[in-house]
Amino acid sequence: MDKQTILDILSAMGIDVHKAKVSGEHLSMLCPFHDDSDPSFSIFLAAGGPWMCFGCGTTGKHMGEMIREYEALHGPQPHARELWKKDKESYLKARGLLKGEEEQSRAPLTPEEELAALDGKLRAMEWEGSKVRDDRLKYEYDLIPEAEYRKYARPAKYFSTRGFTDQTCEYWNLGDDEGFHRALIPIRDFQGGLVGVQGRSYAINCKCGLPFAEWLNHPRAVKNSAGKVKLCPVCNATRPMKYLTSTGLQKSLFLFGEHMLDRADKSAIVVESPMSVLWLWQHGYQNALATMGSIPSEHQVRKLLTWFHSVFLFADGDARTHPRLLPAGERWRQHLEFHLGRYVTVRHRTCPVGKDPADLTADQLRHVLGDPTGIRTDIRTRAKDDPGRQVSIYI
Repeated sequence: MDKQTILDILSAMGIDVHKAKVSGEHLSMLCPFHDDSDPSFSIFLAAGGPWMCFGCGTTGKHMGEMIREYEALHGPQPHARELWKKDKESYLKARGLLKGEEEQSRAPLTPEEELAALDGKLRAMEWEGSKVRDDRLKYEYDLIPEAEYRKYARPAKYFSTRGFTDQTCEYWNLGDDEGFHRALIPIRDFQGGLVGVQGRSYAINCKCGLPFAEWLNHPRAVKNSAGKVKLCPVCNATRPMKYLTSTGLQKSLFLFGEHMLDRADKSAIVVESPMSVLWLWQHGYQNALATMGSIPSEHQVRKLLTWFHSVFLFADGDARTHPRLLPAGERWRQHLEFHLGRYVTVRHRTCPVGKDPADLTADQLRHVLGDPTGIRTDIRTRAKDDPGRQVSIYI
């Protein structure tokens, strides 16, 4: 089932596809199953129409299930059903959702058997030079000279206050920009090349001296619809963003920590933020990666499918900010589970409300993840004088 057929089915159901946003192989729009004001409904066009709402949690494997759910609310949709019927049998067979009599009599495949039976196009890509190429996922990016980063990075004082050891700071080349009160985290490709830097703000006071903690209860505070204060009640300055990344960095191309992976280990822990990866690595959980965003990209999903057989999703314990929307961490977890669960073994756990993996103690991590395998000491990044150069990447 192609992209145009999916759009035609949506139009036949009375959904205005012109208001939908197509980003890569995903279509985002307002959910047709609940009162949605912020687009939270996603359709994976590349896979033929699996869909999910990250607000109300409704989900389905194909457009036929969406039509059935829609008809339960809005009555029969004959034209949409006719369009679905044309491609139904070939689509279900191609996706393994329609089985013949011989297939029905067979025992169900284990996750390992199903993984082994996958088309080799995803799995053939290994670390050094597969010939499998997908032009839709071809990118070029620039490497940054190591000397350029180290020119501004000071010793990582902030990370020491958070409990990170000198060994962690050294191996990950962590730094500190004291002038802007930001802890610096280098972001690297899987070969160790420096592609960008993420700065995490650790400032606790506004430029005028008023602590951020006092903004909310200040008599001149102006709160937004979510009850937050974005501007300083005294000097009207904007509160600095928690995370900033270097100009031109396409975070969606990379998974933070991919250069530190054990290539022989086909299991991974996936979290949201680089700080969580650093904390897990320090406690001996070496195969940890971060998506560096609330909604992982198609490129990041393809990397996870290519490199791993099992994935543990460790979500942040975000508080619910809207009565009809799931917390951000749960939406992140459901998005990855939706796109990975058919092909790899997926397990998950969510942190307590208000915490992320970087806030947990060693005992709490061991309770969730089991015993650590130990910190690897045989991995080094590129030499300090290694010049940056443009690189092509295929996944």
